[in-house]
Amino acid sequence: MLENRRHLRIRQLMDVTWNMPGEDLAGQGQIINISASGIFLQIDSSFRPLDKCVLSIDPEISQEKPPFLTKKGRVVWFRKIQSPHYSYQCGLEFLKEHIFDQTLSDWLETKTTQLAQTMNVNILNNYVA
Repeated sequence: MLENRRHLRIRQLMDVTWNMPGEDLAGQGQIINISASGIFLQIDSSFRPLDKCVLSIDPEISQEKPPFLTKKGRVVWFRKIQSPHYSYQCGLEFLKEHIFDQTLSDWLETKTTQLAQTMNVNILNNYVA
């Protein structure tokens, strides 16, 4: 089945913390893939699914500079999963902000350029979702 996606998704496992602004909910998560419009995220059991709720995502600082510092996104879908570390997977669509996120745009451009130079299809399958 073909899917129409607006933006290329780059597979990038990244540990994050999350919170729900205005609510007393926060926890840990992991980004599975990221695009210019949003992220696919696994989160812990602290999450209480609410329709179209907003999450604030902060990547953990590691050796590699993260593609963004803090992003807010609206949960557009979620599902419960059976995993030892995470209880939910969800799709977040970034909120439209007045400020263009040049850091994320540059990171996506760099990753896309690197992938365009890759000739091994097995490597490409690991990084493009």
